[in-house]
Amino acid sequence: MVEKQGIVGQAMSTVVTSWSIKRTGAVFVSTFSPVSLVSATLFDFLILRSPLYLGSIIGSVVTITGLNVFLWGKRSETDQTVSKILTTSKSCQMIENEDNMTVDDNNTKLPV
Repeated sequence: MVEKQGIVGQAMSTVVTSWSIKRTGAVFVSTFSPVSLVSATLFDFLILRSPLYLGSIIGSVVTITGLNVFLWGKRSETDQTVSKILTTSKSCQMIENEDNMTVDDNNTKLPV
């Protein structure tokens, strides 16, 4: 009976990890590995009715907190990169628009 639960637990862990990798990218592979330990502890407590120790709870909280801090930092980094790209893109468009203008005798810019 225990072997079947181990197989089901590993399958669920693999599905969740694969889904999160597909959704967020390959950078997060090593980040989501500790989540399987937390889920194993949770399933062990809920399904097998084994005792839950203080060390397991503290370890789970630290793991989840670390994961959230990493994801927050990665999102912040991604947002900064996107804003830099958008700013650079707008500057290039403005320069491009200025290059397509010519100056006439009245000192005003006209489209080419």
